Amino acid sequence: MKINNGTHLILDGNGSKEKLDDEILIEEFLENLVNEIKMNKLSDVVIKRVDDMGEKNGVTGFVLLRESHVSIHTFPRDGFFHADVFLIFLM
Repeated sequence: MKINNGTHLILDGNGSKEKLDDEILIEEFLENLVNEIKMNKLSDVVIKRVDDMGEKNGVTGFVLLRESHVSIHTFPRDGFFHADVFLIFLM
């Protein structure tokens, strides 16, 4: 098996406070993203409410891929999120 260079996409963005706080919506986003980029899941989507950060509570989601991983961290109070997509293309 040959491994080509990886692609790393980091997204910082703004969104609706209600949507960024919605665990089900975040899970659906990750599922849909993995399907759209036609990658292979090695795990189910893991969603964890982060409630130990004082006022910066949010949702963290992660999915392990055969090709690497996809993750998102939301900060609903600030209407902000960070997403990370890292893919290694296997030949």
